[in-house]
Amino acid sequence: VPDDWCYIYNFSNKDKPLAVSLPAGKGRIFQKDMDKLILELKNVIRKNFESTDYELKKDRIFNTYQLKMEELVMIINQKALEDGFGVKTVGMKFVFIPLYDGRPYQPEEYSNLSDEQRNIINEKRYLLVKKLERILADGQQAEKKMTAQIIELTRETAYRGAQPLIVSLKEKYQASSQIVEYLDNVLHDVADRYGIFTNQETHPATHQPDETNQQESDGDSPVTFNGFTGQGETDPYNRYRVNLFINNENLQGAPVITESNPYYYNIFGKIEYKSQLFLVNTDFTMVKPGAIHLANGGYLVLQAKDLLTDPFVWNVLKKMLRNRAAVIENIGEQYRTVPT
Repeated sequence: VPDDWCYIYNFSNKDKPLAVSLPAGKGRIFQKDMDKLILELKNVIRKNFESTDYELKKDRIFNTYQLKMEELVMIINQKALEDGFGVKTVGMKFVFIPLYDGRPYQPEEYSNLSDEQRNIINEKRYLLVKKLERILADGQQAEKKMTAQIIELTRETAYRGAQPLIVSLKEKYQASSQIVEYLDNVLHDVADRYGIFTNQETHPATHQPDETNQQESDGDSPVTFNGFTGQGETDPYNRYRVNLFINNENLQGAPVITESNPYYYNIFGKIEYKSQLFLVNTDFTMVKPGAIHLANGGYLVLQAKDLLTDPFVWNVLKKMLRNRAAVIENIGEQYRTVPT
């Protein structure tokens, strides 16, 4: 009995999903295991973020930042007082108010000052503003540090929650180096995209695919892709799902596939699309096999008369047999149409 074939997300190049083979019947199990993993991740990671330990660590980081900001504000107030100014906050801004005997000048008092006295006050205010700018820059750095620490804490919390679940799957599928590597990528991706498990937006500093390290599908794959682009990800968990492309769990021997209607997509498969707001999206879960893929490792029976009445199908079939590669390419790649 030929192997099952599955397609999984390629973290290095999302437009080239990876093909993995498993013994007949194991593909369905792998698919169910990944669906179960998604549910477990949602539950475990959410609980980790609701834990007292996580909240205490996050509060500790925030309190350190608050103390730093209070210290900076105290420095501003002290420096201003030394130079004869009071400090008033207006919205998010600091305003320096010149003082006379510890209180703000009355309008008539300030107007009675000489030009030299006013120049001295203005010069001191200018120097205070420059000092304030340096202090605020320190505050911005403290805020950036706090944000980075909270992001790292959150990422580590998601990682620790996901790790035991994924390690268990790695042990189960240790015979497949491709699946083990894929699961490693899943673990890091889950940590980077923690927001999808907490109903929060993931911070922009997430894992980005390395376009220079594009993994190709297994050389023995029953299909390669041509023009598989524009992968939309409407479901944030889709990249953790498995497309069970060829399922041979019910076979007792080599498959014998008889195709009585040798229509292009019936034989060669297709990439389906989903329409959303005047756009069409697709992803690796929407790749469907044709008879030539289902017959991989067995026999494909076609009526020659029916086949020869469609020169296009006949020519494509000859090309695939000659190249020993069943390329999935929608007719729309040539004619700009989308199969349904």
